[in-house]
Amino acid sequence: MNDRARTEMARRIRRWALLITIIGVTTSSGHARAQAPVLPSARTVPGQALVRFEPGTTGTLRTLAHARAGAELIRRIPVIGYDLVRFPTGWPLDAVLASYRSDPFVVTAQPNHTGSIALSPADACHAEPCASPGQWHLRMTNTPFGWDAFPGTTYTQADKRTFEPVTIAVLDTKIDASHPDWINAGGSSPDAAHGGQLVLADARDWVPPSNQSGAALYHGTFVAGLAAASANGADTVGVGYAARVLPLTVVDGSGMTNAADLADAIVYAWRHDARVINLSLGIVGDAAAVQDAIQTVTAGTASRPPSLVVAAAGNNTGSAPFYPGSYAQSMSVAGTDADDRPAPCSNHNANVSVSAPADRLVGLAHMPGRMMRAVCGTSAATPQVSGLAALLFAQDPTRTPAQVRRIIERSADDLGAPGRDDRFGHGRINIERALHRDGPVATGATGTVVPGSGGTSTITAIATSARGVRAAHVIFDRPDAAPVTMKPADGSFGGTTEALQATVAVPAGTAAGPHAIWVRAFDGETWGATTVGVVAVDARAPTISSAAVSGGPRLTGEPIRVTFTVTDDYSKTFAHGIEIRSTATNAIAYRAITEQTIAGGQIYEWLPGLEVPGGHYTVKIAVADQAGNVSTTQIGAIIT
Repeated sequence: MNDRARTEMARRIRRWALLITIIGVTTSSGHARAQAPVLPSARTVPGQALVRFEPGTTGTLRTLAHARAGAELIRRIPVIGYDLVRFPTGWPLDAVLASYRSDPFVVTAQPNHTGSIALSPADACHAEPCASPGQWHLRMTNTPFGWDAFPGTTYTQADKRTFEPVTIAVLDTKIDASHPDWINAGGSSPDAAHGGQLVLADARDWVPPSNQSGAALYHGTFVAGLAAASANGADTVGVGYAARVLPLTVVDGSGMTNAADLADAIVYAWRHDARVINLSLGIVGDAAAVQDAIQTVTAGTASRPPSLVVAAAGNNTGSAPFYPGSYAQSMSVAGTDADDRPAPCSNHNANVSVSAPADRLVGLAHMPGRMMRAVCGTSAATPQVSGLAALLFAQDPTRTPAQVRRIIERSADDLGAPGRDDRFGHGRINIERALHRDGPVATGATGTVVPGSGGTSTITAIATSARGVRAAHVIFDRPDAAPVTMKPADGSFGGTTEALQATVAVPAGTAAGPHAIWVRAFDGETWGATTVGVVAVDARAPTISSAAVSGGPRLTGEPIRVTFTVTDDYSKTFAHGIEIRSTATNAIAYRAITEQTIAGGQIYEWLPGLEVPGGHYTVKIAVADQAGNVSTTQIGAIIT
């Protein structure tokens, strides 16, 4: 210790001794007891506080500080230097905290804030039969296409053996280890040490999990399943299906947690090798212990790599901060619905990193229910990001949490305002694009419009790869549909840029409307990320509006000018024409056709010759869209 440090330590001890004397006099005179009691808030644990001491503070000085405040130690969280203490619940909380804050060796003293799982308060989740799960969120985020970035072409048990083991810590309610969607559940042991998936040997309960009901009964199982339910053919599959899950129970039977347990569990997860820590919950208020714990585990040490903390953005539908998701070191996840709009329950603020599906998701339920559907909650969005992070760590174990976060943000589908915004963050996650970063790139997928009665669509796209494009295919309407081979425009693959084309048969009876197409290319080593386009099945005729004859219906010795506007649901170009007939004789006086023109205002001009008799004429307009649907209208004109 140098002279300056010794002087500072002596100053602090003198100040501390003086304060001890003052506090002792005050307490003995009863003044502190005479203050009006400040009752604990419903947002804090009654009779508890979290106190952080300066590094190096001795046990004796800590004990004296606790005694002076009238508190006793419950437990220590040594890595981040906090003591959790209790004091009589009738004592004023402010006075206890003031005692600690006056101590020169105390850095922080706060109440033990409470929190809960991140469910929509208006639309609590509920269990219901889900015979056909329909995991729309996996299709929305291109998850099946992302999985084949790993060896093999499907998400099978055989593929799992090729992955680097990655552990996701799920800090939540008790996870049901008997659910058949965990590897080896119901077998000799579901524990990862015996070939299972759950890291039960290191699992720990900070709160009693007994008497769970309602949301608390299934929440942890539901969240863990969305992150990593096994691809074993039972019910459903999680995004990071190959990951291990470390169950840490920090939420009690009523769905509540607190800052002390959460901070302790975050550090515990990191010290037990969790690369990803999932927090589908929130603390009421800014809890310094939780922030310090997150800062510690995301920084790591020379001997232990850092963890990525993924946290819910909250379900208050507003823009207020929601902790721990709003800490800068956390990756805050907002929610989207099936139409890529903000989920009705989701918070939105400047802390949101990315978004993920959160509305009406199907997942695991506590046995014997097996499956359930959640109405809305960023609790559901968060584990999808955690699962993706686990896959990225598995793909390259040398990646840091900062690199994984950057990949997830940069590969997201930008929604809302261009660039990052408060509702979607950097966008809704695209799992395929995140996992196929080094593969060939396909762009500009588009298809010709198809009649409602069936037909074919010509699909075009552009593929590029530094290694050369070796193959490509397109999938119509469903991600699991059979791919159709695409061919290069120049007749042979191998170029670094290839114009691709294919003819896709659209079955008769296919519903009218837009249908997605997915195009991707292969460079001889890996398939690239998919580019998404649209093929429209168009059963609706174009619209003709604002049809008019210049100068009104009566024209004398001047050109007839016919104008109209054409629009359509899907077509960008049209064929159209006009026909002018004499009402008296039905003879055609003029006809003109335009083979192709873009939507919008159209103009035809005809100068009647001297031989054209005066009288009433009918002007008929006909328009055909790209699918062959035809609209007609007619107006009158008089030539005098």
